[in-house]
Amino acid sequence: MHLREEVVLLAAYLLSSGRRQVEETPEYVVYRLLEGARRSLELLDCCGGDGPSLASVRARLAALFDGPPAQHDFAALLDDLCQEVVEALQAAAPPVEHAP
Repeated sequence: MHLREEVVLLAAYLLSSGRRQVEETPEYVVYRLLEGARRSLELLDCCGGDGPSLASVRARLAALFDGPPAQHDFAALLDDLCQEVVEALQAAAPPVEHAP
């Protein structure tokens, strides 16, 4: 598939997930959001923009869906994943030059 089609499919997934959120249990809503994040990182990887730290986030997200359903501390998981993404963004950012 082409990038445009993949992005449109991701947008459609997120929009339909938002619509279903109105009727779903909170736990399922979290899974939908995590799946959206996993899909977006997969797209980035296909375009060659994935680095080791983002690959780690993507792998952790994929592991949620590969195994049998389990109880998760979603607050802690999301905090950890957000921190990993921040660290990946900071590592990729160009150094900031300070004025004398």
